[in-house]
Amino acid sequence: CLNENPKSSEVANLAHMICTASKFPTFLQTTLVKPSSVLSYRLKTPSALSCHQDEFYEIVCNRSSSSPGPCSLLQVTCGACHHHVQLKPNSSLQLKSPLYPVLQPGLVCQFDLILPQDISADISIEIADLSLDQAKSSHSGEHCVNSFVHILSGSTFCGDVVYPGKSSFFKVTNSVARLLLVGGSNSRALGKRGFLVNVNV
Repeated sequence: CLNENPKSSEVANLAHMICTASKFPTFLQTTLVKPSSVLSYRLKTPSALSCHQDEFYEIVCNRSSSSPGPCSLLQVTCGACHHHVQLKPNSSLQLKSPLYPVLQPGLVCQFDLILPQDISADISIEIADLSLDQAKSSHSGEHCVNSFVHILSGSTFCGDVVYPGKSSFFKVTNSVARLLLVGGSNSRALGKRGFLVNVNV
């Protein structure tokens, strides 16, 4: 039973560790549940959670006893990193790749941003942070081979897309915008950052 209001980064690390240990790519959702709603749960001693991911992407979590008080159980939903996000007119939201800012190797994530069919509006996408493996040069130009972000009906990006104080903006006129992140191999992902995306309708 976790202390009230554990850090979101600690919960995300724990959830990702649980899901990958169960052969899922990552977690989709975490929910804190009161022990009283779980009839079979007896032990209610609060625990302080400490989780971190090392430079080799190994997640280590420690739990220590805490002083008596309110606590919550962690419910985790595991699965493929594929999110369907329903958008509303005149709204904004922020998307982050799993365990942002650390780019997770071998992970493929897709975000489908969907407007209601009867709504006509532009979807504005701002890539506020992203650092991936560099593009490879060939006789036909530069190509993103190992890791990249692709925007449906748009462009494909790799390398350091965003520099300090600079963002990349895109506008999608379709009712669906799709973002695909490919994390790449361990060695290529090392020291790179996942994405932080701001969406406005």
